[in-house]
Amino acid sequence: MTQIISVRIDDSLYEELKRLNVNLSEVIRKSLEEEVSSIQREILVKKIRDLSERFRNESPSDFLMVNKNAKRDK
Repeated sequence: MTQIISVRIDDSLYEELKRLNVNLSEVIRKSLEEEVSSIQREILVKKIRDLSERFRNESPSDFLMVNKNAKRDK
């Protein structure tokens, strides 16, 4: 799916980028990809911490019961 993004930059910056032959759309695309990757990492770290905390608070027998039930459901 293609998304259209509107970005406003200063005219002098735009002229300088043109002079340096910088592909502005490529720069924006890479920046967005890095931002998305960063957000995805933050979400994963939060999920891992939440799971770790949950398992820390449960007794080992609770964890084993969950695993036994999961195998039976398959």
